[in-house]
Amino acid sequence: MVFTRFVAGPTPTLMWRWSPVIAPPICCCWPGIRRAYGDVEGERECTAVIDELAPLPGEAQVDKYGYNAFHRTVLTDLLHAAGVNTVLITGTVTQICVEDTARGAFHEGFQAVVLSDAVSSYAPDLHHATLRTLAMKYGRVVTAHEALAEMEEARCS
Repeated sequence: MVFTRFVAGPTPTLMWRWSPVIAPPICCCWPGIRRAYGDVEGERECTAVIDELAPLPGEAQVDKYGYNAFHRTVLTDLLHAAGVNTVLITGTVTQICVEDTARGAFHEGFQAVVLSDAVSSYAPDLHHATLRTLAMKYGRVVTAHEALAEMEEARCS
């Protein structure tokens, strides 16, 4: 399992123009910045993977400084070293980070599988349109249940 984290920081980049919440005063996605969320108690580091999905010892965590988890990261090398040819993609936001990562997987030669019920968006229309586009040209779109069933079938055969 490989986890990715969207990380921003104190130096202005093009990302600040298109995602202004990563710039001051909000500083979304800056390492070391803590904030409270309405659905959990206490503060959390804003770049941390949520508690329920936190990486286990030995599971890789890749920091990405843009939307695509493959762009200028070690993700391709990690996956090749592990003999991976298919990636299951989960996360948020469907039409931004999920889409760019699925396209990145495709361009790096990996079979991309987006888990439709394990991705989310603040814009339902863009979420659905993105899943249709990805399924048409960049990979497969299946539910988590379907992916688990396929993995179990492959393991048993």
